[in-house]
Amino acid sequence: MRSLLAPSVYNSPEVFAHEQERIFRRLWIFAGPRTLLTEPDSFITRTIGGVPIVIQNFAGELKAFVNRCAHRQSAIQIAEHGRRRLACPYHGWVYDGAGKVASIPFCDSLYGFDDGVRTSRHLDGVALECVGSMMFVNLDANPMPLESQFHREFLDRIAYVSSYFDDEVLVANFGGGFNWKLIFENVLDSNHVPFVHSGSFAKLLPKRRPDPV
Repeated sequence: MRSLLAPSVYNSPEVFAHEQERIFRRLWIFAGPRTLLTEPDSFITRTIGGVPIVIQNFAGELKAFVNRCAHRQSAIQIAEHGRRRLACPYHGWVYDGAGKVASIPFCDSLYGFDDGVRTSRHLDGVALECVGSMMFVNLDANPMPLESQFHREFLDRIAYVSSYFDDEVLVANFGGGFNWKLIFENVLDSNHVPFVHSGSFAKLLPKRRPDPV
């Protein structure tokens, strides 16, 4: 199999920056299973299109925000997943489910903010949609409808399949020095499965007929 793309497309910083802007910051991107967020104040963090994201459970309601404090732009949630209130670890600013400042330690003595200034401070919201047990986010200021990106039949199937997800979720990261398009192409390439995954996925595929002699 030969790639339809030139080799330069895989390692060009300019192409990658364009992809970040035109693909990952405009489309709906899978962020994780909602089974990670069953408890109040449970959260996950992701970096999508170069933008840090936090998705958090606020008393049963899931919300997504850019993971930067409105004060000094510090990351609010540091871990990849966990359970703690949405409070900046730098200066202790606490945010509510609407992304607004709920409290600022020593607000009068240190900052002198009046109510108007304090209520104007807020996090940047991120569009979030749940399809069954799967969460999708969209960084665009005016995100397209989810059905414009995925067929309704596909979304229904995702919802059906995810209804069989277990309550326990395994989270793992695998680092690699390669372009994201190689992973995408690998998913589309079933030719490697009988050789690389002979003991697992290969058993689920139909047997291939040998080439004629």
